[in-house]
Amino acid sequence: MSENVTAAPRREVSPVELLFDLAFVLAMIQLTHHLVAHLGWREGAETAVMLVAVYSVWTFTSFHLTLRDVERRSTRAVTILVMGLALVMNGAIGVAFEDGAWLFAVPLVLAGAVPSALSAVREGQTFFRSHSRHMLVWIALSAPLWLGGAAVDPEARLWWWVAAAVIDLIGVFTAHPIPGHVLAPTVVDYDAPHMFERMRLFLLILLGETILGIGGAIADAGPEPMVVAGVVGAFVAVVCLWYSYFGGAEELVVAEAHDTRDPIGAVHRGIVVLLFVMAGLIMLAAGADLVVAEVDAARAGAGGALLLAGPALFLAAQAAYVLGAGMTRWRVRIVGAALLVAGAAVAPSLPPLGAVALLDMILVPVVVGANWRATDAPADPRGEA
Repeated sequence: MSENVTAAPRREVSPVELLFDLAFVLAMIQLTHHLVAHLGWREGAETAVMLVAVYSVWTFTSFHLTLRDVERRSTRAVTILVMGLALVMNGAIGVAFEDGAWLFAVPLVLAGAVPSALSAVREGQTFFRSHSRHMLVWIALSAPLWLGGAAVDPEARLWWWVAAAVIDLIGVFTAHPIPGHVLAPTVVDYDAPHMFERMRLFLLILLGETILGIGGAIADAGPEPMVVAGVVGAFVAVVCLWYSYFGGAEELVVAEAHDTRDPIGAVHRGIVVLLFVMAGLIMLAAGADLVVAEVDAARAGAGGALLLAGPALFLAAQAAYVLGAGMTRWRVRIVGAALLVAGAAVAPSLPPLGAVALLDMILVPVVVGANWRATDAPADPRGEA
């Protein structure tokens, strides 16, 4: 493909984009509650399947909104339509594997198919028009499985939806390729800084909801000293994860977004990483909820494992992006993730507050080390992350 196209002018994140992102706070809450209320391997798989579905709606809509003038009525109308569909879909997460399967599956399919069809016909830029057509092909592969799964009994539904989620996940990871129709994203002037700002704000929303969920444990379990200690310890962990990105890595990611010759490639790496970051935060929130609710128990149990495994996934995903971008300090994050995985193996046998303490003992030095540099040393886009 030789056509060099120009995307929308550089612009700030608009209010309608922020409103769209806030609709996904409900998804974070619902996914966490589903995992906590139905703890087991099957319920974990159900949570993962629904996370992939939710995230695919957010990422595709956000990616294509970056191209358009959101002040146009048609763009706003499509955004609000998808937001409404996402609200219904996210609200049905708790009953998707019961009697609310259609409320989850139908909005999911429409949220992907309607904007893709409109872009495939009306998009003026060849690259993105072709990409929308590719999206329609991938949706045509997964939609029958989402809808067919809604029609079968809950026991079989999981396997239908696992197959659909795998197709959607492969599509996200590979940028929806079609054999014989190769797209050349490096020729596109895509507004990568804008999309990275979208992902940055979405990460803040996810971190904020995690804090709210952890704080709500005081209301649920009561203001007992051990409950408060558990909540404070979990809060310290969230702050550490916030600092692991916003304490120094962010400025380097922003620098790459402005300087890269492959803006879509850089954005695609960020999109993939953010999925695992979201999964890690859901695991952390669920683990904190379980640990604080049973703070007087002799052992932390599965909640202790989730409490440490979530941040491990968060740091590992962050390390993957840092390494892929050619930055340093990824080793510190990998070491931290490995220590957290080891901690997750022993945490179930520890007292609940012991599991929280172990989490903080690992996270605090790791994130400080990941972002440390001499106070008189300037930030190097390739040397400090």
